[in-house]
Amino acid sequence: MKPLEHIDEIVRDSFGLWVSGLFSAIGSWNPSLSFEERKESFFWLIEQLLRAGKVKFIAPGADCYTSPDNPHPSHKNSQRNTIKHQPKKIDIM
Repeated sequence: MKPLEHIDEIVRDSFGLWVSGLFSAIGSWNPSLSFEERKESFFWLIEQLLRAGKVKFIAPGADCYTSPDNPHPSHKNSQRNTIKHQPKKIDIM
Protein backbone atom coordinates (compact mmCIF):
# COMPACT_ATOMS: atom_id res chain seq x y z
CA MET A 1 0.00 0.00 0.00
CA LYS A 2 1.23 3.48 -0.83
CA PRO A 3 1.65 5.69 2.22
CA LEU A 4 -1.51 7.66 2.94
CA GLU A 5 -0.75 11.35 3.27
CA HIS A 6 -2.74 14.04 5.12
CA ILE A 7 -4.49 11.65 7.52
CA ASP A 8 -5.35 14.40 10.02
CA GLU A 9 -6.89 16.52 7.26
CA ILE A 10 -8.84 13.55 5.88
CA VAL A 11 -10.28 12.77 9.32
CA ARG A 12 -11.08 16.44 9.95
CA ASP A 13 -12.80 16.92 6.59
CA SER A 14 -14.91 13.77 6.93
CA PHE A 15 -15.91 14.23 10.57
CA GLY A 16 -19.68 13.97 11.02
CA LEU A 17 -20.25 12.78 7.45
CA TRP A 18 -21.34 9.44 6.12
CA VAL A 19 -18.59 6.89 5.59
CA SER A 20 -18.56 7.83 1.89
CA GLY A 21 -17.22 11.24 2.97
CA LEU A 22 -14.13 9.50 4.30
CA PHE A 23 -13.57 7.74 0.98
CA SER A 24 -13.97 11.05 -0.88
CA ALA A 25 -11.60 12.88 1.46
CA ILE A 26 -8.92 10.24 0.88
CA GLY A 27 -9.14 10.88 -2.86
CA SER A 28 -9.23 14.65 -2.46
CA TRP A 29 -6.08 14.72 -0.31
CA ASN A 30 -4.30 12.00 -2.32
CA PRO A 31 -5.34 12.54 -5.95
CA SER A 32 -2.55 10.37 -7.36
CA LEU A 33 -4.00 7.20 -5.79
CA SER A 34 -5.79 4.78 -8.10
CA PHE A 35 -9.26 3.54 -7.15
CA GLU A 36 -7.78 0.29 -5.81
CA GLU A 37 -5.23 2.24 -3.72
CA ARG A 38 -8.00 4.51 -2.37
CA LYS A 39 -10.07 1.45 -1.46
CA GLU A 40 -7.12 -0.16 0.32
CA SER A 41 -6.36 3.11 2.15
CA PHE A 42 -10.02 3.51 3.10
CA PHE A 43 -10.23 0.12 4.79
CA TRP A 44 -6.87 0.61 6.47
CA LEU A 45 -7.96 4.01 7.83
CA ILE A 46 -11.36 2.68 8.97
CA GLU A 47 -9.54 -0.02 10.94
CA GLN A 48 -7.22 2.54 12.55
CA LEU A 49 -10.13 4.83 13.48
CA LEU A 50 -12.18 1.94 14.90
CA ARG A 51 -9.24 0.81 17.03
CA ALA A 52 -8.74 4.38 18.27
CA GLY A 53 -12.45 4.71 19.12
CA LYS A 54 -12.90 7.61 16.69
CA VAL A 55 -15.41 5.73 14.54
CA LYS A 56 -18.38 3.82 15.82
CA PHE A 57 -21.08 2.06 13.88
CA ILE A 58 -24.63 2.50 15.10
CA ALA A 59 -27.75 0.49 14.46
CA PRO A 60 -30.51 2.02 12.36
CA GLY A 61 -32.92 3.90 14.59
CA ALA A 62 -30.42 4.28 17.42
CA ASP A 63 -31.08 7.20 19.77
CA CYS A 64 -27.66 8.84 19.42
CA TYR A 65 -28.27 12.41 18.27
CA THR A 66 -28.11 15.34 20.67
CA SER A 67 -30.69 18.10 20.24
CA PRO A 68 -32.52 20.58 22.48
CA ASP A 69 -35.36 18.04 22.77
CA ASN A 70 -32.94 15.15 23.37
CA PRO A 71 -29.93 16.52 25.32
CA HIS A 72 -28.85 13.12 26.65
CA PRO A 73 -29.42 10.39 24.06
CA SER A 74 -29.63 6.86 25.38
CA HIS A 75 -27.56 5.34 22.55
CA LYS A 76 -30.14 2.57 22.27
CA ASN A 77 -32.54 1.72 19.49
CA SER A 78 -35.79 3.61 19.64
CA GLN A 79 -38.76 1.42 18.83
CA ARG A 80 -40.34 4.00 16.56
CA ASN A 81 -37.42 3.99 14.11
CA THR A 82 -36.55 0.31 14.18
CA ILE A 83 -37.70 -2.01 11.45
CA LYS A 84 -38.37 -5.42 12.85
CA HIS A 85 -37.09 -8.26 10.75
CA GLN A 86 -39.22 -11.36 10.77
CA PRO A 87 -37.53 -14.38 9.19
CA LYS A 88 -39.68 -16.00 6.57
CA LYS A 89 -40.56 -19.63 6.91
CA ILE A 90 -39.36 -21.58 3.92
CA ASP A 91 -40.95 -24.90 3.08
CA ILE A 92 -38.48 -27.25 1.50
CA MET A 93 -39.94 -30.08 -0.49
